Amino acid sequence: MRRHNRSLTRQFALSVVVLAVGAALLAVSPATGGRHATAAAAQGRGPATVRLVADLATQVRALQKQVKTLQTRVKTLSNEISVNYEGDGCLAALTTDALQATWLVLDQVSAATTSAKTYFGPQTPIDDKGACADLASPEVPRVRPAAGVAPTIGPFNALIAWLHG
Repeated sequence: MRRHNRSLTRQFALSVVVLAVGAALLAVSPATGGRHATAAAAQGRGPATVRLVADLATQVRALQKQVKTLQTRVKTLSNEISVNYEGDGCLAALTTDALQATWLVLDQVSAATTSAKTYFGPQTPIDDKGACADLASPEVPRVRPAAGVAPTIGPFNALIAWLHG
């Protein structure tokens, strides 16, 4: 996650530098009269210098506005990605819990029959690294597999409510 954020930040910074260089090149390009304005400014001609500075100031303001917009977007997207990882981690844990609960019931039913065979054996709980606990409004509880407890879709309903809440 942090590596991904750094990559986004580097891409954003590179984009800002490219925009600034592009604007500077546009300001001094012959097609926009920039070469003449630059030459006049170098010779100390007042109106050309004033016009060049005013044009550059306008471009800087436009670029600052773009940078602010892009910074807001990067922050929003970073937050969305973080929340998405939490939801994905919780979904994986809920799915594992449901599968393990199913296997536990199958072993219990098999043990109650005359064959008394165990197909899956003891299950190792999965650590969701707190993903489900981090989800709130509504909360998404985990139902760990336990003897005598049938698998349920309840936690999945809570996750769907969280996704669309």
